[in-house]
Order: sequence, then structure tokens, then C-alpha cells
Amino acid sequence: MSIFINWLKWKIAGKELEELHRWRCKTDEYWRWLAEFYPIALTLENLREEVAGRPLNICYPPGDARPWSADNLRYQLRKHDEIAKLAARVGAAAQSQENSK
Repeated sequence: MSIFINWLKWKIAGKELEELHRWRCKTDEYWRWLAEFYPIALTLENLREEVAGRPLNICYPPGDARPWSADNLRYQLRKHDEIAKLAARVGAAAQSQENSK
């Protein structure tokens, strides 16, 4: 029976199932190669959670609960970018102070 149902699904929605398979393969590939970069990992993780149907965190600013809506995800990525820039400035200032000694 399941063989018939599987055949019927592919007969009715073959193009959509092929596209779904490509999305899954590409997101897995992107996760495997790009997850070391925090903003990309956060985006992919958020997308996976949202697609899986897990409830969104509607608090603003967002807490640690995920997935976030797109605007809350953007907020988190911007916050991360600001922290990284600040850390770079502090590191550069410490380096120049050490070099002047």
C-alpha cells in the first residue's frame, strides 16, 4: 500500500517534491560548509526551526528562544555585527597601546 501512496504522491506533486528535495540538499550543504560563520549558522538554524513549525518567539527584543521572525533575526545579526566591530576596535586599541610601550 505504501508503494502505491508514494507513487501517487510523485504522480500528483512530482515537481514540488523534486524542489523540496533540492531545498533539503542545498540547506544541508550550506549548513555543512558555512555553519562556522555565526551569522550564517544562526540564519540557517532559524530557517530550519521555522520550517519545522516550531513556535516563533514574539518577544522584542528577542531572547534566546528560537526561531525568530525575519525582523527579529535581522536584529540579532545586527547586534552580533556591532559586538564584533566593538571587539575589533578594542583589540586594535590594545594592540596599539602595547606597541607604544
